[in-house]
Amino acid sequence: MRYSTRTRYGLRFLINLAGRPAGACVQLAEIAREEGVSVKYLEQIVRVLRPAGILRSARGAKGGYALAKSPDAIRMDEVFERLEGHISPVECLHGAKSCEREGVCPTRWFWRELDDHMRMFLKGMTLARFVERERALKTEKGTFPVDMDGPACFHALHRTPPEGGGNA
Repeated sequence: MRYSTRTRYGLRFLINLAGRPAGACVQLAEIAREEGVSVKYLEQIVRVLRPAGILRSARGAKGGYALAKSPDAIRMDEVFERLEGHISPVECLHGAKSCEREGVCPTRWFWRELDDHMRMFLKGMTLARFVERERALKTEKGTFPVDMDGPACFHALHRTPPEGGGNA
């Protein structure tokens, strides 16, 4: 299963904001520079997250964007649903329409369980947990991997060595 670039960049954007002092407003250009994402792309993400009550904005010289609530109140199920739309692994689990094979499908139970596990995992994961992990990694290694999409980041977050035993 693959999640969109918008979700991956949106998560990096939120982690960046969450790692700053509470309530600190940051301009998109600064985050774009730090995360290697265009301002236009971040604007698209803001247009989705701001109305959801995840982000707030302030105008003026010290304006920009900040989290609208504390990182421990921002759950990943909320973020993923906003950025991805629906997150079910198969279309037949999403929406009111059911598949004509629903009653006889030999795999529906599997997809339902996978969907339930994913949703429970995302519901239990908050933005604060990412910040805690990032701080722990910085303390242990001195830096945090910049490539949030790459295997080094995955292995660093899960504390398992990458294939070949190299350093994450």
